[in-house]
Amino acid sequence: MRSGIICFILGGVLTFLAFLIIHRMNHPSAPSGINSSAAAETFTIPRCDDLAPTGASEAWGSRGFRVNVLQDVSSLPSGADGIPARAFLAWNKDSFLVRVEVDTTQTLEQKDELWLGDCVELFFSAGADLKQNSQVIVAPGIDPDHPTKHELIITTPGASPKPFPVKTIAQRTASGYVVEFVLPWSAFGVTPEVGQKCAIQVLVDHREPGGFQQIAWYPSAETSGHPERTVTLVLGENASPSVDSLARVMALTPREGQVSFTLAPDALNGHVLTVQHKGEILYRHEITQGIPSLVDFFPLPREWNSEPVVVCDNQKVLATLTQDKVVAQIKQMGHDLIYGFGQGVFTDKEFPGGGFGQDAFVRRFFAPLKVTTKFYDAQYNEVTRAEKPGRYGAIVQIQLPDGTETKKFITLYRLSQKINWRFGPFPISAELPPGTGLDPAVLRNQSAEISETIKTGFTSGGKNNDLAVLLAGLSETKAGDPPVKRVGAEARDIEWWYGLRQHLGLVDDYQYVIDLPADYDADPNKKWPLIVFLHGSGDGVQIRKNGLPRLMEMGKQLPAIVISPESITHEWWQVPNLSHFLDTVSAKYRIDPDRISVTGFSMGGFGTWTLALAFPDRFAAIAPVSGGGDPADAARLVHLPTWVFHGMKDPIVPPALAIDMIDAIRKAGGHPHSTLFPDVDHSCAKAYNTEALYTWLLAQKRGQPEVKTPGLPTP
Repeated sequence: MRSGIICFILGGVLTFLAFLIIHRMNHPSAPSGINSSAAAETFTIPRCDDLAPTGASEAWGSRGFRVNVLQDVSSLPSGADGIPARAFLAWNKDSFLVRVEVDTTQTLEQKDELWLGDCVELFFSAGADLKQNSQVIVAPGIDPDHPTKHELIITTPGASPKPFPVKTIAQRTASGYVVEFVLPWSAFGVTPEVGQKCAIQVLVDHREPGGFQQIAWYPSAETSGHPERTVTLVLGENASPSVDSLARVMALTPREGQVSFTLAPDALNGHVLTVQHKGEILYRHEITQGIPSLVDFFPLPREWNSEPVVVCDNQKVLATLTQDKVVAQIKQMGHDLIYGFGQGVFTDKEFPGGGFGQDAFVRRFFAPLKVTTKFYDAQYNEVTRAEKPGRYGAIVQIQLPDGTETKKFITLYRLSQKINWRFGPFPISAELPPGTGLDPAVLRNQSAEISETIKTGFTSGGKNNDLAVLLAGLSETKAGDPPVKRVGAEARDIEWWYGLRQHLGLVDDYQYVIDLPADYDADPNKKWPLIVFLHGSGDGVQIRKNGLPRLMEMGKQLPAIVISPESITHEWWQVPNLSHFLDTVSAKYRIDPDRISVTGFSMGGFGTWTLALAFPDRFAAIAPVSGGGDPADAARLVHLPTWVFHGMKDPIVPPALAIDMIDAIRKAGGHPHSTLFPDVDHSCAKAYNTEALYTWLLAQKRGQPEVKTPGLPTP
């Protein structure tokens, strides 16, 4: 999920760099000392009661708090100049006001996935705990191919489940475009007053032929529900001094760090940038002429203590980096190193050689590495040669210089004879989707070339691990197995790896949060219904930021046990792990096995469908939210009470995925219920604020006819 809305993307090699520490930089007269434990700065936003945004700069004049520079948020900043952009902030008794000006000669905008083209993204949090959030994305509509403004509004369960009444203005300017946001306090349940806190993040996305750039104040992924990754603001009468410079600092290895520094165009002189630890200067650069962006490396301290590394501009602390953060970054970076084999599908008895996909990067930052590989055959025996054709698995253990270890689990497949994938006399065909805009007659006539292109792209000479997974899974599939995902190649591969990891003691058990009924201890013999909530992607470390766990934290009471597991980092919800998890919690808590229900949002919605299709006789009911399943397998759910929720304006998970499941169950003779919200996007707020949902879930029993309860929609 990028910026809190993209569904589920496996981390790349530099995912660790999302853990950036970014703070405002300014340059007043130098204080007498450096406070290395300084907290992130808070900015005062001025009250402007007569300010009514119209898109024109004259409406703002010289008023508002000004952010005169936004910073490149790419994983490894190059120091190249970014597109100029500025932000202006103010408030009045009715709304919080934001104006963003972007200087660009052209835009390449998107109609649906707005964040993939030129747009402005705004995250805003308000309320006592700063967890009532909204995200608003606006494509300005100045692209000749997309001449209409488009907006996308995302709210979290902490905010009102009703459509968010934000007002946006977008128009062309002489130097580019401007977007203004009017965020009504009423939508956050807030009565504004001086001294009240809120939080914000402003991002500008810019696409040009051959590239994509994002600049921000302050850059961070997954800000929804994470106020610590946004900028804290305080409502006041007068504005804080403007932001004229930004910096961020990160660890690249246990020995080396990187600092980046960006200045506003009209504040390019008189800066002395240093990186310090306990008074020791680790890096120093004096800027004497206009350099809008600077990126450089510095040595990390040889010995750490509780004191962080600090980045300073003219002795003012701008950013900090703690030893704990370095450890977390390096561990994440090691986890995300890409390792593979030259031939995932091979013919010889000798296993193919392996290596890193980013060899130069690894040599630059990680040498020396210790890599140990063990191979296993289909029966989980450790082997040194592939004596027979079929499935094999490689477990690659990577030890970083600091002792951090990570493991890669890679499927391999040995053929019985050599295959010429590129020129072999066998067709591989696929029907291209209508969105290509190509003439169907052309596609039919050119099917041979299409077949060759798909064949080459898929097989990649046998190097593509997807091909190994496919062949290994097919080798374990029986002739009579139905063509459904539940017993498909990927499911077989997941099951095989779970078995091997279990055999070797390498299974990672799900961690979880639990909410017990208030009177759980009153009767030690009473068994309780269980509601399992599966979170969406990006929510793992903050399970309570969304859905039912969020409501339980806010005080919701249910006569049931509510358990919310945390998915394994970078992994989809997987059936073997979930089945084992249910066995574990059922043995630990007093759970009624006939009253177990499952619900989940986004990735958790997919997980709900997948788990129910695997074990339809294990559950009393399911309630997937913003997810999809396998319509070809829907007949297995005919007798399982099902209530489906989805927003019809969801740009992430197409509503058609839910509708297809509903229609398939009905066609098979079932009677699923559905609530399709006409004005809701990729959000679960309205679904989990449906009180009738819980009455219905708790009324069902496994293997019994569905109990109809008040508020249940007609199938």
